[in-house]
Amino acid sequence: MKSSIPSNRSSNLLTMHFLNPSLSAETSRTIEDHARQFVDNAPCGYVITDPDGQMLVVNDTLLEWLGYEEEEFRGARRTFQDILNRGGAIYFDTHLAPLLGIQGSVREINLTLVRQDGGKLPVLLSATQHLAPDGRTRFNSIIVTNFTDRKKYERELLEARKRAENSDRAKTTFLSTISHEVLTPLNAIIGTADLLGVTELDANQRRLQSILAQSGNHLLSLFKNILVVAKSGLGELKVSHKPFSPRRLVHSIVDSFRFGGADETTAYHIEIDDRVPRGLVGDPTLFNQVLTNLIGNAAKFARGGKVRITVESLGENDHGHHIRFSVADDGIGIQPEHLEKLFEPFSQATQHIHQKYGGSGLGLSICQRILEYFDSEIQVESTPNEGSRFWFEVVLPEGEIPADTTQGIGELPIIGTGRVLIVEDNRTNSFLVARYFRRWKVGFDLAANGKEALHCLQQKDYDLILMDLKMPVMDGYTASKKIRQLPPPKSLTPIIAFSASARMVITEQMRDANIDDFTLKPFDPRQLHAIVRRYLIPSTMNFRELRSTLDNDPEELQAFSGILQKELTQAATDLDQAFAQDDVEQIGDLKHKLKTTLQLLEANEVKQNLQEIVDDLRAGRSADRTMKIEVQNRLQQLTRQLGRQQW
Repeated sequence: MKSSIPSNRSSNLLTMHFLNPSLSAETSRTIEDHARQFVDNAPCGYVITDPDGQMLVVNDTLLEWLGYEEEEFRGARRTFQDILNRGGAIYFDTHLAPLLGIQGSVREINLTLVRQDGGKLPVLLSATQHLAPDGRTRFNSIIVTNFTDRKKYERELLEARKRAENSDRAKTTFLSTISHEVLTPLNAIIGTADLLGVTELDANQRRLQSILAQSGNHLLSLFKNILVVAKSGLGELKVSHKPFSPRRLVHSIVDSFRFGGADETTAYHIEIDDRVPRGLVGDPTLFNQVLTNLIGNAAKFARGGKVRITVESLGENDHGHHIRFSVADDGIGIQPEHLEKLFEPFSQATQHIHQKYGGSGLGLSICQRILEYFDSEIQVESTPNEGSRFWFEVVLPEGEIPADTTQGIGELPIIGTGRVLIVEDNRTNSFLVARYFRRWKVGFDLAANGKEALHCLQQKDYDLILMDLKMPVMDGYTASKKIRQLPPPKSLTPIIAFSASARMVITEQMRDANIDDFTLKPFDPRQLHAIVRRYLIPSTMNFRELRSTLDNDPEELQAFSGILQKELTQAATDLDQAFAQDDVEQIGDLKHKLKTTLQLLEANEVKQNLQEIVDDLRAGRSADRTMKIEVQNRLQQLTRQLGRQQW
């Protein structure tokens, strides 16, 4: 049947307002005919039903979607529920119709219509109730939007998201493997250099050891930056702002070329303006990368010649000191027409240069990109057969001269207590840690994997476990979980992970394995010393507030400690659920319940983090996921510390 849409002069199923009262009857009818045609051919379905759902008007568009002819609907007394699938019909009667009666309208309800051939047609339904003057329902108008394409797009979007997530997981796994494979030998290089630093060396050997240590640490910094860029997928570098000595920076780079380069005939000259501050604030790792590249290029093209490195002050403004770094050589020079190509990735001035001097052509483009973060750029001037000069200018605040971090580890104090289980599959790393522990007079045993670690724990007790995470036979995560299943006190032994993660926090995977803490790989002996000392020599202030409250009574402390452990364990479980749902009310309640406990345990940082999370959620902001992990991790640490405590 054709849609019947009477005007306001008839039964008023569709009210049409004629704004010009002087229109003739013929013109009005023509307009009404056009309106009917518009509704019939509209890109959406249109239905009018009586209060019981019987269809009075159906437009051609909906009939076409359903595969019906007009005659099949005429006189059939069909209800709208008849063209819905079974679940949709039940929903219409029990939810939609009552809701329409209460609200007067509903918008974009997702339902499924059934075509004549039995096929499904996903639609979005919007309905409006039309009332008679006495308040009773006269009819309902329903607009039906074909949801097929949108469903298809949503399905394709979901599939694309799954592919992206799978790709991201694959990338994460790859980066994790690469991190482990690269950082393991790098750890050996840096560790060996540090150990050499505490041996008897003559002046020349000391200088070579310093170059080895500096180069190893520089390579480590660069690799971590690469990991950050790769993991972010955004191509964003992490720029730090810390004090550094420009003089020490330049001299250390030049020393690495003087004493570590294949060509020892190149002469290096350093000129540093007296007006350049002793200390600046910036990112020494990134400046090191830029200067190393520029000096390396100059040395390559000036073999047997001279390379001049100049650092000069161009004045001072409100933002800091205007510093220019320049590198000049007396090499082959560059033709003017080739200068523009220098900063294109994988590009060199000529093919001849690549064949004779090597290189990927990536260095200058990367350096140019690094300097963009400092609102700077590399500039160049060159004369063929006479040489080239590259320079860049930066504005940096003045800072204190930092301590020389390349000094040896001999000054670290003796720990002189405890026994540690070192779980590490790489023999070089085990050897290095063992050397440090002997120097610090810490007892230790070695295990090559998680299975061996569990065997060692069956034989004796340990004060601390250092656990590598990636090992054959049994990895560190699995081993840590199994250790936590052992009877106390073995299950309460602190576990510190060797992590190659670029993130400076305990990861969720570590937390799930009940790992107490971590130290980055390659490990800095100073950081390793600090974390081992913290766990082997507990602070005398430990649980001071709790001891004071209970008058340092061992029996009461032991009994109350058990109560606190149960409370913290339950709180961690409840917070896990609340964090997953961002339930701000439950998080707030738990914060209030934990207030006294956290005060007794002097864990104010947990209370502060919980307050920040609550504030963020109440302000409509997403809570910091890292902060949630830190809260959970700290609660677990407190629980285990209470269990280990000798009152």
